[in-house]
Amino acid sequence: MSTNINIFLMYLFYGLAFFTIGVAVVSKYRRHSKLELSRLLWLLASFGFVHALHEWSELYLVLKDSEEMTYQRFSLQFFPQFYITHDLQIQGMEIVSAVLLLGSYLLLLAFGLAIIIVIFPRWWKWHAMVPLALFTGFVMAIWVTGKEPFCCSGHLSYMTHYVRHFFGFPGAALAGIALILYSRRVRNISVNGARSLVVTGVTLVVYGVLTGIIPSGTVIPTSVVDIRIEVLRASSRASRAAGTPCM
Repeated sequence: MSTNINIFLMYLFYGLAFFTIGVAVVSKYRRHSKLELSRLLWLLASFGFVHALHEWSELYLVLKDSEEMTYQRFSLQFFPQFYITHDLQIQGMEIVSAVLLLGSYLLLLAFGLAIIIVIFPRWWKWHAMVPLALFTGFVMAIWVTGKEPFCCSGHLSYMTHYVRHFFGFPGAALAGIALILYSRRVRNISVNGARSLVVTGVTLVVYGVLTGIIPSGTVIPTSVVDIRIEVLRASSRASRAAGTPCM
């Protein structure tokens, strides 16, 4: 029971961390700012809100799994149709969760690409090549595994794994690098603002590694307590939510 409570709290906190990012960006958004970045912050806020919904959909799946364990013996004998309904609910929510995950990473990727175009206007002709290359690699990876992504829960887990690899890591890393490069433009306006952009960029790159390179469910042992990778992901984002720069 304590394990289920810990997982529940972990996903709850994880979702809240991203929701806080969205709220922080919206609350500090300045409509009449002359900085180009201010017109792009809605993409970062949308990423926070959509990814929070993804994490809470994962929380729903955890709760449904716990519910199945509770009623398994009783329903197997008296209500076998429960499993049909339960499986449909689970698979439907897993599809929704995967779509939300992909959508959130695409928003983050779009945020990074938009900043890069602001910094290097001549590159706008090539910006579509990045998502096209990532999508091609994503489709090829699924094709090589020979698994249809929407046919069952096990195959869906493969799809979310590749979503993190091909969209999560590149999207977060690109957004982070773009913010670091953009900080040079605001250094003359605000040193603190430029520093905040650099720190935010670094944490985005770190988050990209944690979400796109290290598999979900990984447990990192320490001398005090074992830490799940999801906790580090949430911490990397929550640590910068309060410090989101005003633009």
